[in-house]
Order: sequence, then structure tokens, then C-alpha cells
Amino acid sequence: MKRLVAMALPLLAALLLCSLAAPAGEPEPRPWKLEPRLRVNPSPALRAVVRAGRAQGEAQLRELCAAPSYEEIWAYVPDEKLWIELGCCERATRNGNYVGIEVYVYRLLKKHSRIAIYHIHPKTAFIRENYHADKRLMKTVEEALPSLEDINAAELLSRRFWIEHPQGEIAWFVVSRHGVTQYGLTPAGRAAEEVDGQAFLFDPLDPDELGEVDTLPDPTAPSPTVNRLAARAVARLGGPEVFVRFRPFD
Repeated sequence: MKRLVAMALPLLAALLLCSLAAPAGEPEPRPWKLEPRLRVNPSPALRAVVRAGRAQGEAQLRELCAAPSYEEIWAYVPDEKLWIELGCCERATRNGNYVGIEVYVYRLLKKHSRIAIYHIHPKTAFIRENYHADKRLMKTVEEALPSLEDINAAELLSRRFWIEHPQGEIAWFVVSRHGVTQYGLTPAGRAAEEVDGQAFLFDPLDPDELGEVDTLPDPTAPSPTVNRLAARAVARLGGPEVFVRFRPFD
């Protein structure tokens, strides 16, 4: 079964394509606004930035995932302990949440030789009333998993980053209610002309593996069972060209 997309690749591709034709002296598209905490910002009028360490920022992202909401994207610059909002065009439809990554990301990839790109998967709003408990559990586990669109975006922008910084460090993360999931290209994936991400199109767990759902008071809530299943899922999604790691919060 296909999972809901976490990043709208057609939107992403269009934004990146436009950026290739942008003039070199293009002004800052959105003024920075220093804020005390990370938040989802659907307004195009400003770019929210926060000064915080990695652990502090991840804790704040966790709080943003507690309830259904828009997704959002940030660049974290570790050398400056700075979180810079990158998401745009946030919207929710009956088929899933979508967020685009603004072309401003190119400036950051060129400027910084160490950078991490984070986005959130909030609590899913796409569980129907008629879903069985095992399907509710699977949808909950999927909050912690990167989608094919996430992998495609990471590949595209990582390759652009390595052109500027062949020895640089770029990392990709999803934060959910359940933990922090890191993903990206392995050395073999970096060397490949194009990585194979087809595994990310399908549920990595079989229905008979969700038998533990009978012991859960609420299969849509964070729990050790969800964490175990998420760890099992990411172990299967990883391969020679793409790695995935899950670190639970609890």
C-alpha cells in the first residue's frame, strides 16, 4: 500500500526548476524573524528562525507533532545553533499533508559545509473511523517513516550540496511523536547515478506482524510497541544505497 507523501515532489521539483533561472543577485524573498521557539509557519510574509541547540530543537519539534497539523521544514546549522524555516505552500488535503521546500535552501547549501534538514510528521489525521485496529497501528507507525518523496528530495539536494562541499556533511531527519528518524544516501548511493527507492512506496510490515495491536489500549498513541515496529520497519527500508535509522524518544 502506498503511504501518504511527506513532501510534495512535484511542487519541490517546480521550485527547484525555477531557482535555476533566478538571477544571481536575487534579494532575500522573506525577511527573517527571530522567534523564541520553533513553530509551523504557513505565512509567506516572513521566515521564522530560532537559536537553539540540536536537542532543544528536536524536543520542540516533538511537541509540534502531538496533534494533526501542517508539516514544516527547517535547516539546522550546527556551527551556529540556528534553525531556519524552509517550508512553503503548506496544505492539507483529504489524501495527505504537503509541504514544499523553498528555493532559499540553495543559498544555505552553498553557504554552509555542515547542515541538517529536518521536517516533521505530525500525528496522522488520516485514520478513518472504519479502519481496523491493525490498520490504525500501521498508520501510526508510518508517522516515523520517510516516504519515497523524502528520499527523492534528499538525493536531489544532497547531490547539489556535494557539488559545493565535496567533503561537507549533510543530514536528513524526520521528527515524529515517536522519535527522530535519520535517512540519506550511503557511500554506494552517492556513487550511483540514481538510487533505487522503490521500497519506500510500500508498507514495510505485513499485517500478521501487527498482532501486538490486541494488547494496546490505543493503537494510535505512542508506545513501546509502536517504537519496536518502527525500528523493524526502518531496518527493512534501508539498503545498499539508502540508510534509515530510528531513535525513539522514550
